[in-house]
Parts: sequence; C-alpha cells; structure tokens
Amino acid sequence: MSNNSNYSQHFKGYEELLSRVDDLVDQSERYQKARVTPFLRYNEADAIKRYLGKRVPVRFDGGYPEAEYQRAVIGKEEGDSEIVCLTADVSNKMVKIEHRDLYGALMSLSLKREQFGDVFLKEGKAVIYCTKEASRIIMSQLTQIAHLHVSFEVSDKAIANEVKYTEFEKSVANYRLDAIVSAMANISRSKATDMIRAKRVSVNHEVNESVSTVCKDKDIISIRGYGRYVIFETISMTRKNRYLIRFGKYS
Repeated sequence: MSNNSNYSQHFKGYEELLSRVDDLVDQSERYQKARVTPFLRYNEADAIKRYLGKRVPVRFDGGYPEAEYQRAVIGKEEGDSEIVCLTADVSNKMVKIEHRDLYGALMSLSLKREQFGDVFLKEGKAVIYCTKEASRIIMSQLTQIAHLHVSFEVSDKAIANEVKYTEFEKSVANYRLDAIVSAMANISRSKATDMIRAKRVSVNHEVNESVSTVCKDKDIISIRGYGRYVIFETISMTRKNRYLIRFGKYS
C-alpha cells in the first residue's frame, strides 16, 4: 500500500508517520488482527484519516469522546485501543498543583510523548491517559508532583476533560507561522517573528523557531504569555485574496 510519491505530493510533512501506518496496515492484513498507533495529535490523526479513507477500517480513540490526543485502531474496528486512564488525588489545600507541574513531572520519566495522551487536572484529581506499558512506569515512578506526594492508580471509569474555546475569525495573507501567530495574538508580524525566534511559540506541543513553517488546519499553537489556540478551518478567501480563518482560543 506504500506510495512515497503520494506522501510527498499530498501529505508533505507526514511521510514518516504514514510509512509507519502502512506497516501497521500490512501487519493487520497479515495477522488478521487490529494494530494500534501511538497517541496522535489532531493534525496527525486527520492526516491518517484522509490517507486511509475508506480503504482500510480505522477508528480513533483517546479514552473518552473529544479527547485531544487519540490512537488509531487500524484494520479491525472492534480492536482494543489499549488505553489506560490513571488518576491521583491532588486535592491538598497546602499545595496547589497546576497543569505545568503535572506535565513536567510526567516528562521527567523515561517516556516518549507518544506514549501518553490527554493530561489534565479535574475536581482534585490528576488524570493521565496512556498506553498500558506507560501506565506501569507512571504508577511505579511518578510519586511526586511539585512538592506533593502522589499515588496513581487505574480508574474504573473514563474521565473527560471539558475543553472550552472562544472562537473568532481573522484574515491572514498565508499560513506561515509568523502570520498565524500575529493574527491569533493580535500583535504585529515583526513581534510575532521575535517571539518565534525566542522559542516562545510551540506548534502541536513542540517549540518551533522557524517563522516560515506552514501551519495546517487542526494545528494547536501555544504562545507564551498569550495562551493556546487551535486553527479550525479556512472559511473562505477574501476579495484581497487573503485567507479568512476560524480560530479557537482555549479557555
């Protein structure tokens, strides 16, 4: 099923991901068993969905509906997505835990980002969706967040993170990162350029220093000091040949 020219022509930037997907498809067909990808960002899941189309059964699961990070179950719709939901009590009045504390503690472990999905705080609990392999590491090694001692255990039910956006529309000349950041944060393009080069901008949770990076629909942009945003879609082209884009800012 592999088609490298198809990658380059229609899925630039996703060549390595789709090559891995082809391998999983081959394995699924050979062994007649579903194969599961690591956790995917919105844009990666969208690329796989468009690439496979209706040729191969595929479904996406992040542990709960509307999860930001999801795994693709390829080849058999009834296949197990192998996702574990872990929780820990962090409702200590003396120590206030923030999302960056939880995420930082998690990243200090010997894990790859693709081994865990959504990570959030809700109603006095730290919640982590992860692979089965990662769950064993987290439960045995993640015993402290900031100055708070914690103990993670497997939850018997899914816990949803209720993500809220404030939607707005802006027109941009192109999809370059500097243009997108300028529109999202309502700052000049030169200031956007300075922030990008100062490592204050992340694209899909990875710091990006290239102002000329071409963004895509579903990309998540974090701008230090301004917040986190998502590119929903291009609504239309304006009379001046600019892109009218619908954005969302995380509440």
